[in-house]
Amino acid sequence: MPELEQLTRLNLVSMAIVIVLVVVILAAGVSNTVLVSVLDRYHDFGILKALGTTPWEILRLIVLETTLLALAAGPWGWRWAGWPRRPSRVRALTSRV
Repeated sequence: MPELEQLTRLNLVSMAIVIVLVVVILAAGVSNTVLVSVLDRYHDFGILKALGTTPWEILRLIVLETTLLALAAGPWGWRWAGWPRRPSRVRALTSRV
């Protein structure tokens, strides 16, 4: 039984490492999307500043856009990833009846 406990611990550690890597990759993707969006509208932000918009209002606009993008893409991503999944058939194959 110590081998089983050791394998379970190894499985948990490896899953934690994979989850951290996925989160880092996702964070890089989201930051890249926001950066491209801001750089693409750099001229528009200059016009807004010329019209009297404060830098804090422009920042608030960018944060609002990013939040709405995340709220819209979140449920779609969960569904695309297959959440909630159907019950696995592997359990039925490996369990003792």
